[in-house]
Order: sequence, then structure tokens, then C-alpha cells
Amino acid sequence: MKIYFQNSHLCSSENISLLPNSYRLNNNENLPRSIQSSYRKIRTEFFSLHPDLINVDLIFPHESIKMTERYLQTISLQELMVKWEQYLNMTGSEIGKDTKEDLVLLRDAFEEEILFLLNLASTEDKTVFGYHGAAQDYRIFQDALKVIFEELLMIQLPDDFHFLRIPGDEFKYGDADIKKSFFERKDLPLPKELYPYIIDFFILEPISQKYEKSLTSIDFSEAAKEELSLLLKCIREKINRQGNNDGALFPNVPNLIQEIACHAEISNSQIQDILLEWITNCSNLPSEFNDFLMEKFWNQKELPWKVRRELLRNLQDQWTQFICPFLDGFNKGAKEVFSMVGPLFSGLENPHMSSCIYPFIFNDGYTIDQNNILLLELKQFCANLSLEPTLAEQLINCGMDIVRKTGNQRGVIYQLYDTSAQHLNGVDSISYLSQNYGFPILDAENLALSSFVDGSLVYSNDEQIQIRLILENGTALNPYSFIRMTRYDTLPEGTDSAIYSAMREILLKSPSADPMKVEQYKEKLRSYWQDAAST
Repeated sequence: MKIYFQNSHLCSSENISLLPNSYRLNNNENLPRSIQSSYRKIRTEFFSLHPDLINVDLIFPHESIKMTERYLQTISLQELMVKWEQYLNMTGSEIGKDTKEDLVLLRDAFEEEILFLLNLASTEDKTVFGYHGAAQDYRIFQDALKVIFEELLMIQLPDDFHFLRIPGDEFKYGDADIKKSFFERKDLPLPKELYPYIIDFFILEPISQKYEKSLTSIDFSEAAKEELSLLLKCIREKINRQGNNDGALFPNVPNLIQEIACHAEISNSQIQDILLEWITNCSNLPSEFNDFLMEKFWNQKELPWKVRRELLRNLQDQWTQFICPFLDGFNKGAKEVFSMVGPLFSGLENPHMSSCIYPFIFNDGYTIDQNNILLLELKQFCANLSLEPTLAEQLINCGMDIVRKTGNQRGVIYQLYDTSAQHLNGVDSISYLSQNYGFPILDAENLALSSFVDGSLVYSNDEQIQIRLILENGTALNPYSFIRMTRYDTLPEGTDSAIYSAMREILLKSPSADPMKVEQYKEKLRSYWQDAAST
């Protein structure tokens, strides 16, 4: 088995010294034998299953215990493989791989790659703070950006940096405190377009069902509307702060209660019970309200379906952004953060967790449809520079063809690290600890990622903690900031350079970009990155 690792040495932005692009770890190399005792049981278990690899040493040479090492102290290799199989069984129907043969292949793939994964984990040092797994379409997107930046914009990118998204005004934060500014952005007001549907769903229908009172509408005062918004924000807090077992306190909404009671002719306490029930049992509320909107618009036969569908989509988008502002499965939310796990093997607890191993094993990125978010972003980027409209697809397809021809069935894993002078001080300022879907853990604004990485923060909830890196021009999207990353995969040696060369040839043959637009974008980049350097 051959495993190819890209260079993982740290490079400072002031003095970037690039070493060879990759080095090889072969079975017969003389590797350091300073292995941590916590992994001896894993070596024994693994090599009892694979006696042909008995001469291969796994490396864990660092003096202090790191994230993945700490995680693997709590679980044996057999238990890890059981977790993987359970994860596959739970996710099978969701990914369309629900046949026994499909699941067996994915189960065996984990065993085949365990040595690669353990070797990857062994490279951790104190600067590493997390991992991200992706299909090959993501790395091809990054390679296309690298070619455009280096060959067209004439900006040389370090080997230990890859663009997680394309720098632009949408990733600009005015406040120097990026984390604070990010959370403030999530405190959205209740959209006025939703008010009549909110009143119907939260107030009129429950009163009708519980007390058989038929109300068609309530003309609330402005004070009552403000309190309704406060109530919904309270429910939002409960939904988005998973792990808060105490729930949310009932807000002070006297005008709202009084006006509802007056119209419905029932007591204030009865109204309060209805509203309190929404706060107490709100876990399925986001989808329930979306279903309610769907039913409403489905029955409005007087409007053409296309009109209803557009109105419905707009309202559902507004509702999702309001009630689940941290939801990173939503297109807008997915662009704002970069989802990660801490320990390499974590995230297999349930099918909705963010495992970095799963996308690596189950690489579904060999085909890209026209609605792929990465392709759409690259198309828009090319259009902004007045490049040929088909260039984005040409670059992506070119890279995909090269990867596909290798016959490799695996994705890519990113190991991210922070080169700040003070330990993880940089990433602490642009990240937060989350649960699934990007929902912050309780008090996430005030908790430091570094306390989780070094093991001093132990979360009491059964769910595995995840990490969200806030994407911002001057930091995570700046090739000369403290955020660095190494891509790991099992592609044949030379694949990187082959992709770059082929993409470069396509770009050079393409009609030239608009020089003025190129210079304008470069000026923006200088502004983004210089502003970051001055703070």
C-alpha cells in the first residue's frame, strides 16, 4: 500500500519557504518508533487482522497528547469499526446506498484505509485544531481557483493554503471582533411578510383546536407585534441552543396575551399555556411551520402554481433564515462557515453528524450537475472577471477527468492548523463550537476552541462537539494569515501537478479577462488582506 502525504510543514506568511509538494510513506521506510502507549492496543488489533503489514509502524511522536490520540484512548479499533458499520446502516437509505452489497463495500473500505487514517492522525501537533472531509469536486474547485489566482491574478499561493470559498464582499466583517459580529448577524428580526402566517399557525389554529373558537384574524397593536417577535426569538433561542436543557424563559408579553384573550374570549392563563407549549415543545417547529405554509399555498387554487411556488419558496427561505440562522445545510448558511470535526475519527455517533471520514470513503464527487454550488460560484467568479462563460466548466471537467482516470475511489481530508504566535489564538477569534447542522453549543460565543482542542473543555452532552470556522476575507480566506491546511488523499503521486498543468493550459488558451476588472478585484483583495494585517 502506498500513501501520499502533502508537505505538512508550517510556513509563515512573512517568510514562506516551500518544501517539495509531497513525500511518500511506504511500508519499508524507517519510520520513528516513538509511539504513544495508548495506540499499542490499536496496533496489536490492526495487525492481528492484517499480518502482512506487521513491519509497518504507526507514528505518534509528539510529547503531549493531541485531539485524536485522546479520542482513541476511549475506543478500541473494533469499537471504531462497529461505529462505522452502525453509521452506514443509519445513513444507507439517505445516500441511496441501501443494498447490502453497497454497505459491505463501504464497510470494507474503512478497514482498507485505516492505516492511512492512523498515519494521518499521527502528524498532529499542537497547532492542529480540526479536520474536514470532502469529495473530489471540492479539491478540483480549489485547484481551479489556484490556477486563476496564480496565472491570471499573478498571486502566488502557499502550498499549505487552499481557498475554502472565493474572497468577496459577502465575507467582509466590519467589526474587528469577527466572532461577535458573526453572532450579531444571526439576530435577525421576524420578517413582516411572515406575520399573518405566524399568527394563524401559533395562535389562531391552537385556539380553534383546543377551545373550539373560530377566529379568522387578529389586528394586533404595534406593541403586541413587538412581543410576538420577542416570543419567536425566544423559541429560536431554544431551537438553536441545543444542549440547553433548561429551555428558554417565557418572555414578558402582556400586550400580546391580553389582546389574544380579548379576541378569543378566554383567560390570560389559557393563552399563556398555549404560548408556553410552543416554547417547551419546539424541536420540530421549523419543519412543521414549513409544512403549514405548503398546505396554505397548495390550497390557494386561485393563483397559478408557479406563482404560488415562488411565493412559498420565498416565505420558507425567510422562515428558515429567521428560525435557524446557524443552519449550515442551507445554501446561505453553508457559505458562511466551514464545518469541521476535532478528532479525526469523531462524528460517527449518528447519521446527521459531521464525520470527515465519511466523505473521504464515500467519494461521490466525480460528477457535477449544473446546480452544484461550487460550479455556480466559480462561474460567477469567472463572469466577474469577464472570462469566457464556459471556462468554469472546462476547468472543473478537466480536473475531474484526470482524477477519474486514476481509478481512485476516495475523497480528500483536510487537516487545519493555526500558526499564530500564541497557541490557537487566531482560530479562537474566528470559530465556535457547535453541534450538528452548525447550531452553537450553549455559551458558544464565550467558549474558546483551544480549550476543546487541548482537552480542558469536556462537553457533558452525549453529542459529539463539532467546529465551525467563520469564513472571513482577512483570515480564513487570506493565503497569508494564520490559518493553514494540508490536503491528504490517496491519489497517485503527480496527480496534483497534472491537474494544475492541464488547467493552466485551458486558462492560457481562453480569451483574456478584462484587465480593468482583474485590477479592481486585486485591489479588493489587497484591501481585505491589508485590513487584516493592520488589526
